[in-house]
Amino acid sequence: MLLIEIFLPHTCVVIFALFFILLYVELANGQNVNPDPSLFTCDSYIDKIYTLNTSLKCDFENGIAISTNNTVIYLNNSSIFGSGYLHPYTGILISNKENVTLKGNGIIGHFQIGVHIDNSKNVNISIVNFTGNEISIYATNSSGVLIDNNEFYTNTAGIKFYTIDDSAISNNRFDSNDISSISLFGSHNNIINDNHIS
Repeated sequence: MLLIEIFLPHTCVVIFALFFILLYVELANGQNVNPDPSLFTCDSYIDKIYTLNTSLKCDFENGIAISTNNTVIYLNNSSIFGSGYLHPYTGILISNKENVTLKGNGIIGHFQIGVHIDNSKNVNISIVNFTGNEISIYATNSSGVLIDNNEFYTNTAGIKFYTIDDSAISNNRFDSNDISSISLFGSHNNIINDNHIS
């Protein structure tokens, strides 16, 4: 009886760890389904120039979906927070768009994916703090993505590029991210320089 009590907690830890690893591998292989923009209800669709005037708390829901090309979002020292990275929600979705800029100062945290860029061109993310996300920036099938002068801390993964070309990751700071800071899969002609990882 004592032997069962000793090994039971360790078995639960191993099972949880295996589940966590399988979830991470699924995301790394680009297999997670793209979020439907119509499911982003924490704030309305964002187009053109948008300044966040107050922080958003997106409890068990997705955050913001970009609805048009040529859009600039200023976080304006505000935050967009989710309900924890174990829940399948995304902070900002940029899908099938061109010329989108996301600027801080501000925080995006506690989402499964902080910013999801999919099938887009010329996306610029700068001066944003990412914290407590499963993956802070998850970019797929895109080009011309510039991620510059951001901070990534206490995430599971910082930046994950999957089939990304002609893009740059520069001047970012990564601190205490659990599994990886920068990962690239099937990506070409990208520049990675002057990042600080600790």
